[in-house]
Amino acid sequence: MLDHVATLHHLDLEHIPNHVGHAVLNAADGSILKPPNGSLSTSDVDIMYNILLEMGHVLDGKHDKEVLMRVNIQGNNGTCYTMGVSKDGLVYIVKKSI
Repeated sequence: MLDHVATLHHLDLEHIPNHVGHAVLNAADGSILKPPNGSLSTSDVDIMYNILLEMGHVLDGKHDKEVLMRVNIQGNNGTCYTMGVSKDGLVYIVKKSI
């Protein structure tokens, strides 16, 4: 867990263009390591994690050749969600305006 905290310290998710909120989860169980902020809600985070669970292969940790698996979901309400799953077992969720 300390490795995850150190990793989180070095990320600057707030400087992603059009960023309106973000959160960081544990990929294994969906537990929140950095709570949602901005206009990203806990409900949004739950839905996005469930989408990753349905996709299966993104969270299984078997993407040896990829350092980061990324999934983009574009809504029709002017928002986009980008989710990245790192090899170290973290899920980064960023909500952006489009």
